[in-house]
Amino acid sequence: MHKGKIEIQIVEVPCRRCGKNIRQLSHSLFGANELRDKLGGICGECITPEEDRQITEAMLGAVAELETATRH
Repeated sequence: MHKGKIEIQIVEVPCRRCGKNIRQLSHSLFGANELRDKLGGICGECITPEEDRQITEAMLGAVAELETATRH
């Protein structure tokens, strides 16, 4: 691993609600680790529509920020 870079791995964890094994990233690709800590570890069957909306909005916001940053 290079100094200053975060190594991201795929990890297997149990769903926090039903216990089903799921895979997720060890760190957020978008720097949304707070949201990942809040909603990560929840399988697609257990996540609520509101939680899914929060994740989608965070991802879209991160992509928009990245796009804006690369234009300048």
